Formats: sequence, structure tokens, C-alpha cells
Amino acid sequence: MEKQQKGRVIITSARNIMALEIARSLGSKGIEIIAADCISFTMLAYSKYVSHHEEYTNYEENEQQFLDDLEKIVKKHKPDDGRPFLLIPVFRETMIISKNAERFLPHIKVAVPPFRAIEKVHPKDNLFKTASRQEVNIPETYLPEKESDLEEITANHPFPLITKPYAGTGGTGIHKVRF
Repeated sequence: MEKQQKGRVIITSARNIMALEIARSLGSKGIEIIAADCISFTMLAYSKYVSHHEEYTNYEENEQQFLDDLEKIVKKHKPDDGRPFLLIPVFRETMIISKNAERFLPHIKVAVPPFRAIEKVHPKDNLFKTASRQEVNIPETYLPEKESDLEEITANHPFPLITKPYAGTGGTGIHKVRF
């Protein structure tokens, strides 16, 4: 019986705790992990499960260079023995990689949904709109566009209220508003 080949995975945003958990989970099963980020000092750079750490350009500074760098990393680490090869974007790079997935598909499988699907739930205001169209029961949500919208909301709802930005993660920008 032929032994099943273990795969190789590239994980982006190597400084992120989510990336660390993915690396631990896959690495503990014998899957080879390549970590990548726009900074060199990351959690994954020191993980026992990571065989290589690569650096790419910050996509916020130069999106095209980020894509070029990531493609070079993918080509550099592409296995020549036919084993599975997967790119797992973590955190904010996911949107850009999803939008440009075809660029990577000749070399690697990309673990992201189609960009059109992501757009339906990101940023958060799109999630609200999609859920509303589908008649999904969600917490009462408002998307104020002008100051008079805020006045109407605050006049008709008890305090405290919670505000959060339409984009962001990890609780960044969430405020409890008291009157």
C-alpha cells in the first residue's frame, strides 16, 4: 500500500494568532508549513512547525508588488514531487488573494471562496444588507449616513448603544455610547 503524501502549505499574515493556530493544526499532522508576512519578526518565524519564513511587500503600500512577491514565493516553494500544495490567506490579504486567485491557480490551490461571495459579507455593512435581503434574523442594525440619521436612532432607542465601524476586526473601533 502506497503511503499518502503529506502536503505543503503557505500561510500568510504570519504574525497573526489565527495563522499560528493553522500552522499548529496542520504542522502537527506532518504538513509542511511555509510562513509569509510583510514583516520578518512574526510568531510563525519561531514556530517549530514552520520550515521556511518568507517576506512580501505590504499590500497596503503596493498591492501589485505584494502579488508579485507572493507569486515568487509560491513558485519558489512549489513541490516537484506532486504532493498537495495550498495557499491559506489569513486576515486582510484574503480579499486581494481571492480577487486575484486565477493568478496563483497554475501553481497552487488557493483556500478562499470566490471574491463575489466575499463581497456579499465584507465589509460588515454588506453582511447586514445580504442578511436583510435573505430575511435572516440578525440584531437590530442601522447604517446611518448623516447626522440626522443618528439623531433619529438615538431618540428611539435606549442607551447604551454599541457602535462599530463597517470595517475592522478584533473589536477595533467598537464603542459603547452612553447618554
